[in-house]
Amino acid sequence: MCGIVGFSGLPKRAGALSCALATITYRGPDDEGRYEDSLVSIGHRRLSIIDLTTGHQPMHSEDGRYVLAFNGEIYNFPELKQTLERKGHRFRTTSDTEVLLQWLACRWRDGLPDLNGMFAFAMWDRHEKRLLLARDRLGIKPMYVYSSDGGLAFSSEVKAIMALVGRLEPDLQTVFQFLTFQNVLTEQTFFKNVTKLPPGGWMEWTPAGATSGCFWTLSYGDRFEGHFDEAVHAYRETLERSVVRHMIADVPVGSYLSGGIDSASVTAVAARHVTKGMHTFTGAFVDAPYYDERQGSRAVAAHVGADLHEVEITADDFCDNLGRVLYHLDEPTLGTGALPQFMVSKLAAKDVKVVLTGHGGDEAFGGYQVSRASWPASSRMNSRACCTSRSSR
Repeated sequence: MCGIVGFSGLPKRAGALSCALATITYRGPDDEGRYEDSLVSIGHRRLSIIDLTTGHQPMHSEDGRYVLAFNGEIYNFPELKQTLERKGHRFRTTSDTEVLLQWLACRWRDGLPDLNGMFAFAMWDRHEKRLLLARDRLGIKPMYVYSSDGGLAFSSEVKAIMALVGRLEPDLQTVFQFLTFQNVLTEQTFFKNVTKLPPGGWMEWTPAGATSGCFWTLSYGDRFEGHFDEAVHAYRETLERSVVRHMIADVPVGSYLSGGIDSASVTAVAARHVTKGMHTFTGAFVDAPYYDERQGSRAVAAHVGADLHEVEITADDFCDNLGRVLYHLDEPTLGTGALPQFMVSKLAAKDVKVVLTGHGGDEAFGGYQVSRASWPASSRMNSRACCTSRSSR
């Protein structure tokens, strides 16, 4: 995780960029950098994952034309790098940041669909006076944008935008939407003039104005017509490739591990590809046995030979950390999972910088609310079947 922040076409406030960077120091405690000219100011806080020594940002192209601040990771950067090298490009670092910089310098927006990764970035073209913002397909990495009077500010967090432009007013329509649906169904935020760059979205700013669009939208492929065993084999291959790509790092990699099939699957795959021992991290609720998943997580950790780390989460932890969690969320969110995740993340930070997770696995396969809704329906069907069976005897 890194943090980016900047603005263009807005009045410059003394010390604003430094203040904004200080606000998100925890996103990138390893390094800080900034670029400023008469039109654009860009800042970056770095958590070093790849190329620990020469990956400083904002990164400049060799000719000085382009400036890039990047949060995330490009998983297919080795393939993109090979393509560029075949065309005569040379590289000064081993970072995915420089590959992204050179790729966009050649293709600009047209190069966005080629990126496989999780990312949010700001790229400034000094010659053409154009700024490109973009966000990965699923919106894994955040990008907030403030627009006013032909200028804009952007950041990984809303609170950093406040450091750039001053007090933000609440957007009551968005608040009403959240209270109605327990979610915000648009790219609006709780603050006026601040929106989220949509997943798979881009925005380009010039002194003449801003344009925006999407380089990717969700679509479904053709219906799978193969046998069940073929589908299982294809899924396993896809999962294996995905996990291995997420493990690209020059620092230790660990895994969150609950008793669920999602995190267990990711951990089992990752354990086959680590060069040293696998570290796993589990949070446990001890107030009721039903909520304690350690029996499952311990079994998986033992099976793959992982070094298991555990933290017990209590009611006192909620009281002691609720304010800190809300501060980092920036906006309200549905559910109580953020605080347990905060506790497990604190535990993981003692041993690793990169953590794999199974988040989203249950949703992709119809878990949680869908599963719970199916239980009573299944019970009713079984009950009817039982009654039918008895009446027929």
